Amino acid sequence: MIATNCDRLEIYLAGGHLATGTPDRARFGNLAYPPVFADLTVDGSSHPELRIDGYVGEQQVASVRMSADTSRDRLALTADHPAIQADGTDTTRLTFRAVDAYGNQRPHVTGDVTLSLTGPGQLDGDNPFPLGIYGGIGGAFLRSIPGRAGMVTVTASHGRLGSSTISVMTTPLAPSRRLAP
Repeated sequence: MIATNCDRLEIYLAGGHLATGTPDRARFGNLAYPPVFADLTVDGSSHPELRIDGYVGEQQVASVRMSADTSRDRLALTADHPAIQADGTDTTRLTFRAVDAYGNQRPHVTGDVTLSLTGPGQLDGDNPFPLGIYGGIGGAFLRSIPGRAGMVTVTASHGRLGSSTISVMTTPLAPSRRLAP
């Protein structure tokens, strides 16, 4: 089942055209955008790539690629904000996830993610984080330290997926936001 709002999907496996899929209006006519069904069964002896091109009318409007080769999987780390205030209360959410070669989430990866930090900040969250329990995704919060501005670098590491690093700037408070002694 492929959820889409496209009129037609062209599905390619290992570079070859596999199928043309259209929304199943017969069984799901009550939905504004019925799903498309396609048999994507492979024999498992290779690691074919999947590409799905979506069309509205005759115009291609989307294309998604997915890799079956788990040896190219990696750990991706993001922060919701590039900078936070150095007031000791400002935070940003960090999210890490197992992804394939094209950035699609891999939900069944096991093992722990370990977070490390350098710079004026502190981590709030489970560390190490059990990735497999939560479907290949996890997170923590980066909190500033009062009065300590500068660059904070966070690295997430996983035994099989490698590591990913991000930086978040902690900025000094504007004079109007500082509290009187």
